Amino acid sequence: MNKILRDAALGHHEAGRRVIPTAKNKAPACGEGWDRWFTAEQTEAEVRDLFSDDAHGLGLLQYPASKNVTLDFDGLHAREAWQETGLDLSGAARVVTQSGGSHFVFRTPADTSELDKLTRKVRLVKAKCDCKKNGEPNPCGVDLLVNGYAVAPPTPGYQEDPDYPLEAAGVIPTEIICFARSQQHSSLAHQNGDRERFNTAQALAGVPEGQRDETLFKLACKLRSADVPRDMAETLILEAARNCQPPFSERIALEKVERVYRRYEPNSEEKKRR
Repeated sequence: MNKILRDAALGHHEAGRRVIPTAKNKAPACGEGWDRWFTAEQTEAEVRDLFSDDAHGLGLLQYPASKNVTLDFDGLHAREAWQETGLDLSGAARVVTQSGGSHFVFRTPADTSELDKLTRKVRLVKAKCDCKKNGEPNPCGVDLLVNGYAVAPPTPGYQEDPDYPLEAAGVIPTEIICFARSQQHSSLAHQNGDRERFNTAQALAGVPEGQRDETLFKLACKLRSADVPRDMAETLILEAARNCQPPFSERIALEKVERVYRRYEPNSEEKKRR
């Protein structure tokens, strides 16, 4: 297997792709520092050295280390979840993975500025399934892989679809990149909302009568300034209102959100009126 992996790795190197060896658990088998090849050239000698020891598999580095990006269809229900997006996958190279999923591999576009804004792994869709991993909920889904790597053949359990070889991969549709950007923004907004929820519960627990009105108004302004989505802001304001002593009117609390979101610009330090 070592010779097979090494020959495959050298083949990718000749094609301008950067590679790393992977362990059975799919983690890098070359220690720390493998991400240096996102910016540094990888030599043939380095590839030979990487695959000179025992390695279980091969990982293909993604953009910006190469001109490839991969959609990782993880789990049996991932394809069904993707159908709802209506986005085209016809130009992708395809790899069947050991979990029964698929990798759809695209080439990067000429203009990569939007890809540069993406994190390493962006969850695009999540299936409505009850699948588990190690006894814990693990819903199937589709991830866009950049700034990382994707396990590839001849790793055991991975097989290239001969009708859709890597060499024939097309350019990733702009619509998929835009969808990934929107999903990443939504994820970050919810993460920010979770932090705001915690801060709200801590800071506003026990706000006394006489300070509730002003405190809730300032919180609404803060959420608007942070560009927190309005529905999330309403949830946070209602929680804050219930934490006041005595609890503040939920109707009036929602009116504050409505007024602030209607009249104040997001991300404005001065919160000037329109």
